[in-house]
Amino acid sequence: MTRPYYPQAVNANPGWDMKTLVLTATPIGYNRKITNTNVENVIMIGGSNDWLAEQGFINQGFENNPTPLNVYKFVLNGIGHTQFSYDPSNQNPDLKAVQASRFSAEMAVRGNDTVLLQNFLTNQMKIGSISYDSSTKLYFVDLSKVQYGN
Repeated sequence: MTRPYYPQAVNANPGWDMKTLVLTATPIGYNRKITNTNVENVIMIGGSNDWLAEQGFINQGFENNPTPLNVYKFVLNGIGHTQFSYDPSNQNPDLKAVQASRFSAEMAVRGNDTVLLQNFLTNQMKIGSISYDSSTKLYFVDLSKVQYGN
């Protein structure tokens, strides 16, 4: 199961069988730990124009977590803190917000299947929509180029 919950809620409920935690535009305190042993993956999504991203997840990696985690950090190019969701009833929604919302939803779906997630990342890197910086361990995403087919 994948749900967008804060680590505190997941830690307080060890019975929650959550394999993946998706944190979108979520400020995380430094050295935060996830103690729920069901969690295997953490997907952190922030925007390049999000003032909370630097404090919220770029410097947080869960390296000192009691249980090792697979951490994926995505920076969505050109996205600000208020552009991760939109009102679908709006006749003229912010295209960037629609794209960011879709990306977050896709990561939540793919996050429970490591092969599906890795295939998606590999395919996106091949077409140039996602790049990876091994020195910072950040994925940079050009939402205008992302393709969501199989």
